[in-house]
Amino acid sequence: ALQDELIEAYGAAEVQRRLRELNAKAVVGKAFDSASERELYLLELQRPIVARYGFEGSAKGVGDAMVAFIPEEISKNSRVIKRNHQMESLLRAEAPLCDSWGIAQ
Repeated sequence: ALQDELIEAYGAAEVQRRLRELNAKAVVGKAFDSASERELYLLELQRPIVARYGFEGSAKGVGDAMVAFIPEEISKNSRVIKRNHQMESLLRAEAPLCDSWGIAQ
């Protein structure tokens, strides 16, 4: 499913490393540049995925794919909600709390 492919892409080690790098840039006062760079980076990941599901392989297609999950019968589905939370968490690219304490999971 579309959400599963996005979760897989966002969860890749290289993607998480790059998102943490972009998040760190935002912290040091380059938030606007970092947000634009982050948006472009994510768009490159998202375009081919949404295209496989019949959406245009562009920023518009990514937006259209997001809108497709708005209708209540879809947005209230527990599996969709769970996957949305997973994607949001991966996009934050935050290290788990146990990592910050030096404890392996």
